[in-house]
Amino acid sequence: MKTDLITIVLPAHNEEANVRTMYEEIRRVLTANQRPVELIFVDDGSTDSTAARVRELASADSLVRLIRFSRNFGQQAALLAGLRAAHGAAVITMDCDLQHPPEFLPQMVGEWEKGARIVQMVRRHTEDAGWFKRASSRWFYRLIETFSESPVVQHAADYQLLDRQIVDYLLQFGDRQPFLRGLVSWLGFPARQIEYTAPGGAPDTRATA
Repeated sequence: MKTDLITIVLPAHNEEANVRTMYEEIRRVLTANQRPVELIFVDDGSTDSTAARVRELASADSLVRLIRFSRNFGQQAALLAGLRAAHGAAVITMDCDLQHPPEFLPQMVGEWEKGARIVQMVRRHTEDAGWFKRASSRWFYRLIETFSESPVVQHAADYQLLDRQIVDYLLQFGDRQPFLRGLVSWLGFPARQIEYTAPGGAPDTRATA
């Protein structure tokens, strides 16, 4: 662990069009940050040029790293691989498809610097989301609450900041396909929540609403 470092983990499946945009937006919004920021892109079995785009960035920026899966193992496995590889004192996980707005990153880091061990981004609205998307999201969280020992915050995303202590606890579970939001909730640490609106236009094909 590097005590002055922030790590950002970005699972990416066929995101060649978004890799550079995400990189540039993250660097732009964290320009004033006094800490170095490590970016780990986890290529989850992409069939496009996602890995090549990340390598281009890494050739010019030593704080960009690539993890590449041989096939698609799913978002949760990609997140776990990123957490295992992260060197930061805090780790932020976010999607690479621009549905998790990078402009909240400074606020998340600020809350952590004030003492929050977990900073959860909670999606309250998605621009142009249809009735099916809203209904499936409600169904998903009801199902999770039925089987979970601990409540999961509705509409909490895999867009979150975890203190190194929380990351280390998560890595002790040893589950190769964890539901990370559920495990974070199960640990029982208080979380600072920040609401956001997800941009519309990009389809959300994941089952984890």
